[in-house]
Amino acid sequence: MSIEDLWFSLSFLFIDNDVDYEKTANEISSFSIDIIEFHLFYNVAPALY
Repeated sequence: MSIEDLWFSLSFLFIDNDVDYEKTANEISSFSIDIIEFHLFYNVAPALY
């Protein structure tokens, strides 16, 4: 999984539908929590805000 794939998976947390948290967790599980947190707060969330 690339960083862009991580961003794509994290972006589903911001959609206005039911979120499949288990699917998202499985998709991003290959990354460390530090990497996930960084990209969520500094790349994905600001872009989708």
